[in-house]
Amino acid sequence: MQKMISFIDTLNGRSVIAKNQRYVLPKTGQEVFFDTYYSPLYSQIGEIVGGLVIARDISERRQAEEKLKHYQILCEHTCDIILFIRNDCQIIEANNAAIKAYGYSREELLSLKIQNLQVSQPRNY
Repeated sequence: MQKMISFIDTLNGRSVIAKNQRYVLPKTGQEVFFDTYYSPLYSQIGEIVGGLVIARDISERRQAEEKLKHYQILCEHTCDIILFIRNDCQIIEANNAAIKAYGYSREELLSLKIQNLQVSQPRNY
């Protein structure tokens, strides 16, 4: 129903941006997502003669975002130390287990390079 309302708004002279619209493909039943832009088309004398619809398939991006959420949850709730390190050895992300084990605040840990990381005493967790 949202798709029809957006196009009717367009025919009434309003541009509409609809993000994250869910569609089910009729042949396959596959669920896909689009960001859609609806805009009226005007004649040379300024009358609305139709509408323009531009749709961008964002299904892969949404799937990647969902996977990322799962990895974030996994990283935050594991007891294993997880550090993300750039090619120049800079620590760019650390999970809670790493913060707890190394005894640094998140900000302190992210300001270090891996070779500067020191553990004064092993911690039990």
